[in-house]
Amino acid sequence: MTFTIYFLFDTTDRYYGPTNKGGLDIIKEFVRWFPTFYTDLVGVRTIGYGHACHTWDCTVPLNGKYPVPLTLAHGDALLQDDLSHPGRFEGCINNYVRYNLNATQFSALASLVFDIGCENFASSTLLQLLNDGDLPAASQEFGRWTYGSSGGGHASRRREAERALFCMGDAGGCGDHSCVGLVTGDGGGVVIRSTPDFNGGIVGSLSEGATVYIRGRTSGSTSFSWWFDVGSGFIPALNIRISMNNREPWCSSE
Repeated sequence: MTFTIYFLFDTTDRYYGPTNKGGLDIIKEFVRWFPTFYTDLVGVRTIGYGHACHTWDCTVPLNGKYPVPLTLAHGDALLQDDLSHPGRFEGCINNYVRYNLNATQFSALASLVFDIGCENFASSTLLQLLNDGDLPAASQEFGRWTYGSSGGGHASRRREAERALFCMGDAGGCGDHSCVGLVTGDGGGVVIRSTPDFNGGIVGSLSEGATVYIRGRTSGSTSFSWWFDVGSGFIPALNIRISMNNREPWCSSE
């Protein structure tokens, strides 16, 4: 009797880390940088980008190699050490996610897990949907993680930034295409309004040069005919320079 044995291989490459520049940039945008030790809002001694001494050994030199005060280069290296520590953030993703992630998906999740913790991520609906292969639904779950975040009032913007990065990859599959821009102006930045009109209430602000993750475009007042929906409100499209348009025809300030 002859047996034929078939070997089945998954030809889809999976990304296991490290966190790419997009993910690192989100963390560094929303986590305050301190080159020396300080006490955070909940009384935890912390340094660098959220290197908390109740979790990590803060013996100086940090990790046996980074003197205090930290240089920016050492702070970046310490952050990457924390992210890649076995079983913590990148390790948590690799331990629990069964879906074949690309680099942008992985890095968006790394920023999320760095903020909410592995235990919360492991029990999340986001993880369940992701492992089921339902990327559109999983991407919508980012916005639900604002109360368990350490980011305070910036949590909603951080979640939107992570979702945009998650959906940005060429295999993102989120059912939409991301539109990303940079705030321009005379140095004063731009305010975010509750409605696409200058009569709308001010609900926030963005500084010049800030990255904006745009969800849609709508018409507004006559002097500024287009407004961008940035999740937390609306800003005049003329105050934004588009830096990334992934095949979305409305992603333009004109």
